[in-house]
Amino acid sequence: MSPITESTLDRAFAIGFAMENEKGLVDHPNDPGGITNFGVSLRYAKAQGAILSEGGKILLDFDLDNDGDIDADDIRAMTEDQGRLVYEDIWRRFRFGEVEHRQVAAKFFDLSLPMGYGGASRCVQRALRSCRFEVAEDGYVGPISRLNLNAAADWNADAILSAICSESAGYFRSLEAPDFEAGWLNRAYTWP
Repeated sequence: MSPITESTLDRAFAIGFAMENEKGLVDHPNDPGGITNFGVSLRYAKAQGAILSEGGKILLDFDLDNDGDIDADDIRAMTEDQGRLVYEDIWRRFRFGEVEHRQVAAKFFDLSLPMGYGGASRCVQRALRSCRFEVAEDGYVGPISRLNLNAAADWNADAILSAICSESAGYFRSLEAPDFEAGWLNRAYTWP
C-alpha cells in the first residue's frame, strides 16, 4: 500500500470535486462527445482505447463489454470506480499534482474534463495574466505557467480562483451551446 501523502490527498480532493460535477450517465443528442458516464465521453473512450500505467500495463480497456468495439454500450457499462481510474490517469499525465494549492489544482483539473486540457490551460493562463502574471497563452501549463500559478496561489489564492472562474465562464459562453450553457456556467463559478 502506498503512503498517504499531501499529494494523494490533493488528488483525492480534486477527483471528488470533479465527480460531483460529472454525475452518472448523460446521453444528450446535442453533445458532440456523445454519451457520457462519470464525465467520460464516448469520443474520449474511442480516442484513448485504453488507460495504461506508466509502465505500459493496461489498467482499463474501454471495450468494457468485450464485444470488439468501443460504443455507447461500453459507456453505459462504466462504473464509478472506472471513471475514477480515468481521472487518476488524467491527473497523472497532465501533472496536476504539481499545482501546490489544493483548490487551484482541483479547479484546473475539473475544468479540464469538459473543455479539455488545452482549454482549461488557456483559462488558467488568461487568469494569471489578469492577475498580472506574465505567461504565454499557449494552452499548455508547463514549467513557467505552473511556477506562476503556484506563485499566484501563494500571493492570493482567492484572486486567482476568481479569475479562473471568470475566464472559464467566458470560455463556456463563447461556445454558443444553449443546451449546456446554464450547467457549464454553474460549473465555471463553483469553487472546490
